[in-house]
Amino acid sequence: GAFILVAFPLYWVLASVLPLFAGSEGHAADFLIYSRAGHRVWANPGTLYADPSFLYPPPSAVLFALAVLVPMGWGYVLQAVLNVGALAVCVRLGERLHPDPPARWGRAALWCAAIGSAPALQNVKYGQVNVLVLALALGYLVWLRRHPARAGALLALGFWLKLYPAVLGVLALRRGRWMAVAGAVAAGLAVPLVLLPVFPVELYVEYLREKLPTIAGGTTTSTLNAGLPAIVERLGQPAEAL
Repeated sequence: GAFILVAFPLYWVLASVLPLFAGSEGHAADFLIYSRAGHRVWANPGTLYADPSFLYPPPSAVLFALAVLVPMGWGYVLQAVLNVGALAVCVRLGERLHPDPPARWGRAALWCAAIGSAPALQNVKYGQVNVLVLALALGYLVWLRRHPARAGALLALGFWLKLYPAVLGVLALRRGRWMAVAGAVAAGLAVPLVLLPVFPVELYVEYLREKLPTIAGGTTTSTLNAGLPAIVERLGQPAEAL
């Protein structure tokens, strides 16, 4: 973990950052999808789903629209800084959730393992938003007992960034966490209503009719994909196909 923390920044700058500043795509595949979506928001929000590879809910594009207010290379660097900061928040929230927090050296090992893990590095490398979703989901779990309505609001924000946090909402519903459910529903409705002048109802209909079936239809089975759908998909494939 410690070696990776030293080696990865150098690799990242050489393989991803410098190519972007030079006008090449480098390894920032996901960030480029977000960036193009952000530009479409400023040009014409109705064309948000003109790119078939953009599969995120309409409100998520607010974050991507903000990212294109600076040149692409700097936007990518800022996204990486945001990811690293969110990852630190995730580790801290994870410590708060643990009934018996580790000792000093154990905490140091935990931080190295988390920040130096392959999924974390891939999120930084490709400019993904998964760490932000994880931070919102962990924040929901931390606040669930003492501030359930606020916890639900965090869950709604995570849902509108990427749909997966809805699973926690289903669990809250089954376990009778009514304040958390109420907070999630209230915030979940408030977000699209506030953004209605930018993202009309037609975009949500398009997302439901065209993008959700695409997401449900499968996922990439690349070993670089650490998502649960990809893991489940790979379990049913022969080793030589991976």
